[in-house]
Amino acid sequence: MGLLGGTFDPIHFGHLTVAESCRNQLDLEEVWIIPASTTPHRSPALADPSHRLRMVQLAVTERPSLIACAIETERGGTSYTIDTVAALQAKDPGRQFLLLMGWDAAVEIKSWRDARRLVDMVDIVVFNRDGMPAPRGEALAGFGLPPSTRLLQVPSPPISATDLRRRLASGEDVSNSVPASVLAYIAEHGLYRQ
Repeated sequence: MGLLGGTFDPIHFGHLTVAESCRNQLDLEEVWIIPASTTPHRSPALADPSHRLRMVQLAVTERPSLIACAIETERGGTSYTIDTVAALQAKDPGRQFLLLMGWDAAVEIKSWRDARRLVDMVDIVVFNRDGMPAPRGEALAGFGLPPSTRLLQVPSPPISATDLRRRLASGEDVSNSVPASVLAYIAEHGLYRQ
C-alpha cells in the first residue's frame, strides 16, 4: 500500500499522474492520497482541510487504485508523517506500507518530527520532481535515508499548485491541470478567489 501525503491545495493532474505511476511501477494494491490537516513545513493551505479532502475524493472517483485517506484531516492539528504511519500500522499491522515522497521532500527529511524513527519503521520510495535533478542513491545517506530507500523515475508534469491558485484567483482556465469534478467543486465553494 502506497502512502502519498501532501497539502493538495488543490489536487491536480501532476499528483494523480505520480500516484498512478508509483502504483504501476511498484505493483501496489492501492495508493492512499492523504491531505494534511496543517502541514508543519509549508505555508498554511488556502483551502481548509475538509475542502482539500473532498477535492481528493472527487479526483480519485474514477481511479479505483487511488484512495482518498482522511486520517490526517480527521485527526486535525499539525500533521506529522510519523503519527500517520504509526496509526496506520497499529490499525492494520499485517499490511505493508510504502511511504512515497518526492525528491524535494526527501532532501528535508532530517527536519521532520522523529525522522530517524520514521525511516526505521516504514519503507520509503523517493520519486523525481519536475524541475529538480533526478534522485541519486549516493545522496540518500546525507539526507538521513537508509540504503534500502528505492528511487523511482515517474512522469512529473510541470504543474505547480501555487501557480494554479494564482490562475484560479484571476479566473484563468486551468482545465488542462485539474479534474473537471474538482474545478466544479472549487467554483461551487468559491475557493481560491482573490
